[in-house]
Amino acid sequence: MGEHGRDFVSVVVATGADRRQFLEQLLRCWAHQDLAPGARELIVVDDGDDDTGARICDGRQGVRYMRVPAATLLGDKLNTGFAAARGGVLAKWDDDDWYAPRYLSTALGALTGAAAGTGFALWGEYLVLLAAAGTLHTTGPGHKAGNTLTFDRDLWLAAPFRSLPSRVDSAFIEDHPRFVAVDDADAVVVVRHGANTWTEFKGIEVDPYIAGSLRRWPVPLADVVGPEAAAFYQAMRGKKR
Repeated sequence: MGEHGRDFVSVVVATGADRRQFLEQLLRCWAHQDLAPGARELIVVDDGDDDTGARICDGRQGVRYMRVPAATLLGDKLNTGFAAARGGVLAKWDDDDWYAPRYLSTALGALTGAAAGTGFALWGEYLVLLAAAGTLHTTGPGHKAGNTLTFDRDLWLAAPFRSLPSRVDSAFIEDHPRFVAVDDADAVVVVRHGANTWTEFKGIEVDPYIAGSLRRWPVPLADVVGPEAAAFYQAMRGKKR
């Protein structure tokens, strides 16, 4: 169950040289988590070829930085981070998304009651920001957010992330089909910024699908993510990254 069992969560995020601005914003999400600092750690796994990522992470409370060779497959980056993790609960974050202060405590609460080694939670409803348009949408329930995977260490040991360059979230869910779905929509925002690896859904482009099919969230972005994060995302408006 790891060094601390379920009393400690290790979050792993994979990043790279072209994603430094997202890493800075993610670290702000990390600093704002309401879970006690002594109950969590963030492991940043970077395949960038410079020391910028290390400098960004240096001195941040509860943050550990790991460098891996350039072009390491995404699944291998994640497994490298989880192998070094101390927690009995492991969580995958994406570096370009937003996580509310209550996010980790909510995810841990979702595992309560599941037998050790069988706990797996993910968000079934979440928000999506189309940064170029500046619009915020809700998926509604029944989805599987790959940026929200939270699970017992023993579950990961039984079937780690596959050694793939992409689609690692879907593959992990296929390997672990039993999970608890969390429907707390505004605890997480998936950010669509024009350089996402997920580009197609049911044979059509993701962003037009979101704009045309997902209901607009009735609360302004700044009221969801706070003024600092909102300013960061609003700076992307109208840009094609």
